[in-house]
Amino acid sequence: MEKRILLLVLFLASWPPALAPGAEDGFGLVRDSGGIRVYSRPVAGSDLREFRGVTEADVPAGVLAMVLKDVEQYPAWMSYCEEATVLRDLGHGSTLVRYVQDMPWPVSDRDVVFRADVKFLPDAGRMDVSLTSVADSGVPPAEGYVRMAGFEGRMELACLGPGRSRVRFTMWADPAGSLPAMAVNAGAADVPYETLLGLMEMARREKYIREGASPRAKALFKACAGTEER
Repeated sequence: MEKRILLLVLFLASWPPALAPGAEDGFGLVRDSGGIRVYSRPVAGSDLREFRGVTEADVPAGVLAMVLKDVEQYPAWMSYCEEATVLRDLGHGSTLVRYVQDMPWPVSDRDVVFRADVKFLPDAGRMDVSLTSVADSGVPPAEGYVRMAGFEGRMELACLGPGRSRVRFTMWADPAGSLPAMAVNAGAADVPYETLLGLMEMARREKYIREGASPRAKALFKACAGTEER
């Protein structure tokens, strides 16, 4: 097992180096492809880096919001997500979720219980989703899975005008175990990019287009009409 992990580290270490730093809240640019920019930055007290993906697209904010709210469909588009199950509705836009992460062989798959807090700011044309791991959830790791030591994520959806949106996805995760930080960081760099690609693919589905066009969804982003890009 140790030999296999060492080979994985050596392979990941051969990846191209990061690009020049960007100006995204102290993050440095590591990828710019297909309209999606990915950044990373160090985290104090940890060897594991924080990553952020940013994209703008001609997709109504209401449609993207309907995708983000459909938690149990996360495996269909969120990178490495094998399962997402709502365990409990906590009220006021908050839920307790068990998330299962598919890891590359020979590493054991991970799971984590996190609190998802959804906040809409209709007058600002924004939706914020915060994901925070809960250490004392009372939900034990499933058999055969390793419980993550920590997980923090944030999905920020902003309306830039009628039919156009910006999405920022920021995440940091500690998968626990003996995985080298170099390998974890290299693998995590792909997560924001693939997740945002998947989100945009889901937004093409008729179900979300229909739900996003409803008066209720439009009311969540009432500032959209005539909004200037900001």
